[in-house]
Amino acid sequence: MQNNMDLDLRASVVGDEHVLAPLLCRAFTQFNISVGIPPHVDYDNVETSKKFLHGMLQSSISYGIIAFDKASGLPIGAAFLNFTGETVQAIGPLFVDPDRSNKGVGRALMNALIERANATNATSIRLVQVSCPYFILSFCL
Repeated sequence: MQNNMDLDLRASVVGDEHVLAPLLCRAFTQFNISVGIPPHVDYDNVETSKKFLHGMLQSSISYGIIAFDKASGLPIGAAFLNFTGETVQAIGPLFVDPDRSNKGVGRALMNALIERANATNATSIRLVQVSCPYFILSFCL
């Protein structure tokens, strides 16, 4: 998959957890610090992030996609679509290298997963996110 940005998208596979875990951990840690909430327990260090991702990557009910920087070939973000029922699918986690925030990487990942969900005739797509009683956070496509 490609789009008009300086990134390439491809489906994730088992083994990608090794390159994605540091990125997942860093993205969630920096975001949580920026809004004053505690680190997420699944992503508080690289090893727990790696275990979490490995489970997602080997699951038959998850589909992951990775964004790579075209110039360097390094991963800059990833997202997962989880099949929660016959017609309901959930997106999450979605994470982007904090140095690449607000540059369209998350949008590209989200759009690719929405396209995938539509191709499987999903009637409902839900965004799964970390909740915090002190903040209501939103995003836009």
